[in-house]
Amino acid sequence: MTDVTDLVIDSNDFFTESAGSAADFSMESAGSAADFSTESAGSAADFSTESAGSAADFPGARGRVYLNACSVGLPPREAEATYARFARTMAYFEDATFGVLYEELVGFCDALARFVGVPEGSVWVDQNASSLLGRFVTALAPNEKRFRVITSDVEFPSAEVIFRAFASRGAELVIVPSSDDGATIDAERVAAAIDERTLFVFVSHSATVSGARLDTAPIAEACARHGALFGLDVYQSVGAFPVDLAALGVDFALGGGHKWLLGAWDLGWIYVRPELTRELVPVASGWIAGADPYTFDRQTALAPNARRFASGAPAPLPAMLTRLGLDRLAALGMTNVRAHLDRLADAIADGAEARGLSLLAPRAARGSHQALVFSEVAAACDALRARGIVTSHRPAGSRRALRVAPHVYNDLSDVERFFGALDESLHEIRR
Repeated sequence: MTDVTDLVIDSNDFFTESAGSAADFSMESAGSAADFSTESAGSAADFSTESAGSAADFPGARGRVYLNACSVGLPPREAEATYARFARTMAYFEDATFGVLYEELVGFCDALARFVGVPEGSVWVDQNASSLLGRFVTALAPNEKRFRVITSDVEFPSAEVIFRAFASRGAELVIVPSSDDGATIDAERVAAAIDERTLFVFVSHSATVSGARLDTAPIAEACARHGALFGLDVYQSVGAFPVDLAALGVDFALGGGHKWLLGAWDLGWIYVRPELTRELVPVASGWIAGADPYTFDRQTALAPNARRFASGAPAPLPAMLTRLGLDRLAALGMTNVRAHLDRLADAIADGAEARGLSLLAPRAARGSHQALVFSEVAAACDALRARGIVTSHRPAGSRRALRVAPHVYNDLSDVERFFGALDESLHEIRR
């Protein structure tokens, strides 16, 4: 394959004066572990004192309480400099520039692969996870023996939309219902639905509304026993708690940058087990998926790794932005992040219980965030926003739930402010 470093311009003047050098992108804009472990991100000791992130670290946290990482995680302060550096690069663009940008994108993919416990080269990115999931599905071929696609009624809507369209190629969609009115995925029910007719299973690791964490073991075991592929939606788990995809035994997984990874809105990513990748030929790919795209010549073979799920020219900026959050979380350590979020989650659960408010999912199933159930959820969400408290609400079966999703930039005082504002809001709404 053509070495993309051969495409990098030789003149130091161009990058240092105008656009920024390769070192600028990989270290200053993306950030190294050393950068974030002390000055920016905070250490494990910071977590224990409830000061993992400050308003200075996350400009979007200034002047309000932001508890909505399950929708969008706040970007760290370094994002503004990365936007500016990218703008300067593009203002002075020439063909050689893309070599530097491409290396930054590949570096992010490999860093993310390490973060989730899988080999480098097994992760690729695109504008959103839906595009990647659709592209992955095009590489599968239902037949008279294997044609069933199994998912649940607790998934983000993209999955069902894509899988229903897959029926035109002979697939049969099986939606396994939850046992608690749309709150959590019933792992035993999903496992029981898997048989020799199952092509693949795709379910959420942490539910999009309730935040409940799925016990994947029964599903992984059933898939392995019956020869079905096992896929996970990890959008709400990676960055919220430690995730090792190899240990979970998944064949493919999809996630994104703009929630718990504190990154870009327009970044989705896919992991495909390397042995499986080599067997698949996606239909809706593009020139970057070719074996040697930087010859700019005809591509008669696909890349041997996850890059075969690429489309056209990639967008490096979302990867550069998401690298900031990824490096911050990696420097903090996901065990520390999880411990910090557990303390906040306990405070949220205690506060809800004290007020007679129900949790959509039980404490034992806690995953990325929590959701409170009461009749005035929509009005309360608006009233909280007016008081400077940002949350979100979503439907869950026959109910609506208020999602409360702190991250590393929150502390216990934010939980206290949330409940103080909620008390005021409900008093006002109910009077």
